Amino acid sequence: MRFFPCGLVSGAQCCQMLCQCTSRYRHRSGLLYLAFVRSTYSMAPQTRSRSVASQVRTAAEKKAPPAKTQTRAKKSKILSDAKRRQVKTLEVPSAVDVSVEQGLADHVQRNLLGWYDRNFRALPWRTPPGEKAASNASNAYAIWVSEIMLQQTQVGTVVDYFARWMQRFPTVIALAGASLDEVNGVWAGLGYYRRSKMLHEGAQYVTDVHQGQIPTTYEQLLKIPGIGPYTAAAIASIAFNQCNAAVDGNVIRVISRLLCVGHVAANSTQGAKLFQQLATEMMKGLESRPGDYNQALMDLGATICTPRAPKCSACPLQAQCRAYKEAQSAPEVDVSLILKYPNKTRKAKAREETLLCCIVVGKDGHFLVTQRPDKGLLAGLWEFPAVVDHNTTTEDINSRLLDLLNRIGCGLDPKAFDLQDTPGVPTIRALGNFVHVFSHIRQTVMVWAVEVPEKALGSSLGVSGETPRRWVHESKLADLAMSTQMRKVFQLFKSTNT
Repeated sequence: MRFFPCGLVSGAQCCQMLCQCTSRYRHRSGLLYLAFVRSTYSMAPQTRSRSVASQVRTAAEKKAPPAKTQTRAKKSKILSDAKRRQVKTLEVPSAVDVSVEQGLADHVQRNLLGWYDRNFRALPWRTPPGEKAASNASNAYAIWVSEIMLQQTQVGTVVDYFARWMQRFPTVIALAGASLDEVNGVWAGLGYYRRSKMLHEGAQYVTDVHQGQIPTTYEQLLKIPGIGPYTAAAIASIAFNQCNAAVDGNVIRVISRLLCVGHVAANSTQGAKLFQQLATEMMKGLESRPGDYNQALMDLGATICTPRAPKCSACPLQAQCRAYKEAQSAPEVDVSLILKYPNKTRKAKAREETLLCCIVVGKDGHFLVTQRPDKGLLAGLWEFPAVVDHNTTTEDINSRLLDLLNRIGCGLDPKAFDLQDTPGVPTIRALGNFVHVFSHIRQTVMVWAVEVPEKALGSSLGVSGETPRRWVHESKLADLAMSTQMRKVFQLFKSTNT
């Protein structure tokens, strides 16, 4: 702190000096401050600087709290906490420089396309490498259908469903003109039925807005109901040769291991943005074959860079892969160092439910089915009468079953549970149970057969409340839009009636 040579210091200047020393003492009482100023003015110029510093130091010593002493137990706890933090940090992949240099992008593109040419998987919706599809429009529709089917479903399962779909709905216009019941009937067994509904709505949009011609740009494709960034990029790149990065789970896994990206959860919003950015950077300078490149990257993740057993020795990107180098640099080759990529947050545990299901049987081989609501789980599908029950006591189950049957027009006497093969009286017979798992629900399905001696025949029983229902002959059940879960229910019924 400096003073003017004349030795005179104004009150404002003195206050400023005090504030610069420490802000802790600006709020001291006015009397103390005045005493400080007077004592400073009365000193010789040579001693003022030392005096100010001395007084500030003395005040700080008085104001400072006494030093805390740490007991042996507290020190031990601090060390223990530090170790826990260290272990936790080591378990999570650390942040790295995730920028993609042009040299790396060039190597990846060249090696990946070469591998794809040698290991091309012939699939009904694919055009062999280097060849052009006969019609971009028809190819775009096939790619659209296949990409929606491949979400949450393995390729081997999709091939047969794709063939049946394209035979029944060969064009966008044909799909748009079908009923949702028809669409769900062809889709039945693939699961995640919202996909078929959105395909149907998307086809209707393309027919109404674009006269049945699928848009050719990424931005226009995104406007179609049911088409998100991944599907839009896949169609744009494969069908229309546009350089858009298609990022799915396989692509995320490959990029995460290639660049050692583990500091952000891949299934978070931040992670989705990061991997989209990295995938786009990896396509920099790609002058041709963007569709083949995208398919190659997806195939690599599906067949080589797999979630649990990566085949690193067969990987065309081994030389550039940071995760592989990390595993090789360990004292012993440790595959777990590769498997920790990508980093993902754990999914919530599937909730447990009990589903009470009744197969209502007529004497002429007809079965009663009801239709699920238009929204929610298995929306719009047909099923045997069923209700979710959260209690498993015998009394509660019997009561819920009677309520269910009364609601759909098959009123039964409570004694029906105790009667077996009594002529002219409807009876309920327990068939058994099984477990069916959805992505977020684990259901224990308890099945009963309800035999009704007489029923009102006809194409439909109409509507009870808000639940459409109808009688369907056994020979027609296979054509009905029913879930895999309900197919299992019917298989259980058949196995107990043979």
